[in-house]
Amino acid sequence: MSATQLKGLLVPLQRDGARNYAEVDGERLLASQIRQVIGVQRGELPWRTTFGSDTDQLRFLNNDEAMAQRARYMVKRALAAWLPKVKIFEVTAERVDTALTISIRYAGLNGAPKTTSVELSTVGQ
Repeated sequence: MSATQLKGLLVPLQRDGARNYAEVDGERLLASQIRQVIGVQRGELPWRTTFGSDTDQLRFLNNDEAMAQRARYMVKRALAAWLPKVKIFEVTAERVDTALTISIRYAGLNGAPKTTSVELSTVGQ
């Protein structure tokens, strides 16, 4: 690995064999960064209160097509703000019962399409 290659925490957090949080690089880091932006609610980090997305606002809405469209918009906006160098091809939302799965198709480090997903829980159906 080159000295300039970035490393970061794997999201969701996992432990490595040395009882530390697992670090990743390359494609796994990029997917982890996307999930982190979506999974952190704005205001959650006291040192960077604007970081993250507003998807926590969806928790008490009915899991209908209007909410899915709102989720896609929130995810696109958050990724554009916090990972502007990542080319997003498509953001989709699949509704099942009280769960909403957001899938993001993006350009990987070599430009090839990659996909990562985040599952959000809602109360309403």
